Amino acid sequence: MTDVRALICDLIAKPADTVGRLGLGEWEAVIPAARATRLLARIAVCIEAAGHFDAVPAGPRRHLDAALLAAARHRADVMTEVERVLDALAPTGVAPMLLKGAAYAAGGVAAADGRLFGDIDLMVPRESLTDVEHVLRRAGWTTGRVEPYDFLYYHRWMHQLPPLVHVERQSVLDVHHTLAAPVSRRTVDEGMVRAAGRRVMGGRALVPMPADMVLHSAAHLFTDTEFPHGLRDLSDMDRLMRGEGTTPSWWELLALRARNLGLSTELVMALVHCRRLFGTPVPDYVLARACKDAGRRRGTLTDRLFDHALRPDLDGCRTVWTGTAARLLHLRGHLLRMPPRLLVPHLAHKGLRAAGTWLKAEPPHHAA
Repeated sequence: MTDVRALICDLIAKPADTVGRLGLGEWEAVIPAARATRLLARIAVCIEAAGHFDAVPAGPRRHLDAALLAAARHRADVMTEVERVLDALAPTGVAPMLLKGAAYAAGGVAAADGRLFGDIDLMVPRESLTDVEHVLRRAGWTTGRVEPYDFLYYHRWMHQLPPLVHVERQSVLDVHHTLAAPVSRRTVDEGMVRAAGRRVMGGRALVPMPADMVLHSAAHLFTDTEFPHGLRDLSDMDRLMRGEGTTPSWWELLALRARNLGLSTELVMALVHCRRLFGTPVPDYVLARACKDAGRRRGTLTDRLFDHALRPDLDGCRTVWTGTAARLLHLRGHLLRMPPRLLVPHLAHKGLRAAGTWLKAEPPHHAA
């Protein structure tokens, strides 16, 4: 059976060696899987950069052409929306730190190429959160109706506000005040991240330094509860490390930042999976140092679970263990995010609410 995930990774990491050996049947498997993981445009970017676009058969090439156009339009639309966010925040005097996809685009790093994302993530100082939320609401972003419990969940326990959706344009903002939930097992010094950030967009916003971009992406992916775009996030990290890791000093900085931010465990996982799937040129001594700082070894059960979970959610891509791995990692993510004394009642509340919604639902109508 064709390993579709491996083909996706090879088309990104070594397109010149991969394009010529794919037949139409393999392209027919790759296209929907890459689209599901939001990697189709990135594949197109990498093939084009390698000068092998004309070697792609006509049918698949049309999909890649469309993906390139959509990604370019998406990037322009997102940056326009970021400008509107900055205009709205101007009265507060707050320069937000853009995160993830928005940061890649504004920072002009390699991970921006072919990057698709749904939300605009930004981080503001906690003491400015009330003012920021107020001006964003005045500018048209709203949470809609939020249950009292959900309001408490976000404002007391989580590291962000409930998602804000613009009433007209439907753009979604995730406004963070820290990089990890206050009640989680991970505490990340966001002040250290902001202090090392770079001003962009006329000085009105910041983006993390590239090493911190890698670490934030790793922290998000490897402590999450769901992984629909996990392969894309790994590709982001691969692109960042390839683009920046041209000298030993940068790799040493990456390991040092991970240790200082308490993210060595997440860095080990990122290095292991990026090197295995994308062939990221991670120096052995950097991986060894990160393992030592994290107090862990590579090839753990958690690594094996992620190997099964980080796959396109389509038939032919999943393994027999993908579902089990995803469920175990879902539980792990919750345990990392909240201590048991909060997690148990939280899950109980969600379960009861889901049961109530199911009971209130009208039974299906059948034709006589």
